[in-house]
Amino acid sequence: MAHNQRIAHEVSRFMNERSTVRRHDSVISDKEREVDSKRLKVEIMALTLMELMPELGITREDMERKMKEIEERGWAINPPSHFCLCPKCGKKVFDYTEKAFEATCMYCGQNVPMYPGDTIE
Repeated sequence: MAHNQRIAHEVSRFMNERSTVRRHDSVISDKEREVDSKRLKVEIMALTLMELMPELGITREDMERKMKEIEERGWAINPPSHFCLCPKCGKKVFDYTEKAFEATCMYCGQNVPMYPGDTIE
């Protein structure tokens, strides 16, 4: 009987560990989607800026000078959290969607326009 109880205990422990691993895998998948979404937005913004720069008379040197200025302010080390308030319910909306420049409020479902530079002081 003790042998059966030990086996039942081990099976139960294994099932709990398996469930924990599934939860962690789900969290990792969500984070991967979030990172991919943000990376895509950055690529779109970078391409847009690269195409607009010559049209606006901005040189590569101008861009490098500005990037150095931003790095010296410490922004690259401690970037600001990017969120805005939902115009419908007033809750904080974070930029986790796959759409460029738009997020969805998790409280009320409102689509909220979000532009990366809006929250940078």
